[in-house]
Amino acid sequence: MMLMCWSCHLGPKGWHKNPLDSWEWLRETMGQEFVENLRWLAQTRSHVDKAAERLLLEAQLRKLSEHTAPNPALIRTPAPRQ
Repeated sequence: MMLMCWSCHLGPKGWHKNPLDSWEWLRETMGQEFVENLRWLAQTRSHVDKAAERLLLEAQLRKLSEHTAPNPALIRTPAPRQ
């Protein structure tokens, strides 16, 4: 699941303006397993399934974490004790 503002989702340069490019980007960025899960949810879900939604979000978080190296400047090291 991705959150998009109106402009990115429906606007003149948004997701639905060119669905083929959007679909290709989704497959390349999120992976085939994510796309298959998303397709399954779209075809079978009649209400919000919080467990399935959590699994998808956790998978997306893992995918993003794999591509993000920790920033050493943000890691605090304790001051030496005297």
